[in-house]
Amino acid sequence: MAKEWTQDMAVGVVEIDSQHKALFEHLNRLVQAMSQGEAMREIGQTLDFLARYAQSHFATEEQYMTQYGYPSLETHRLQHRTFVSEFGTWMAEFKGKGASATLVLDVHRRVMDWLVNHITKTDKLLGKFLQSRVVGAAAM
Repeated sequence: MAKEWTQDMAVGVVEIDSQHKALFEHLNRLVQAMSQGEAMREIGQTLDFLARYAQSHFATEEQYMTQYGYPSLETHRLQHRTFVSEFGTWMAEFKGKGASATLVLDVHRRVMDWLVNHITKTDKLLGKFLQSRVVGAAAM
């Protein structure tokens, strides 16, 4: 099931919000491929995207946290590492067994759940912190 990024998910940092939007768009392409019977083809592209995304997006967030002395840096970083570990499991399954309906559904469900929960809880706290530290954080 597709889920759209909505303004209530904004953390108030343009760069981070843009990256979140891009992830939603990519995951929705997987949903569209699933509805058209093309998910087996799309899952490889989705996993490649997630590998690049996790590396660059998490680095962006962690750079902000380090730069502005975010007190929950280690807790937030641990959530990123947990996601990367889970992602590694999906990649190993994909490389070892290839695409499967179970893998497609698992990746979509778990990434979407993780993303929504991570944004609405953890990233929103980071956004509030950054806005309190930087005048005009929404323009970052």
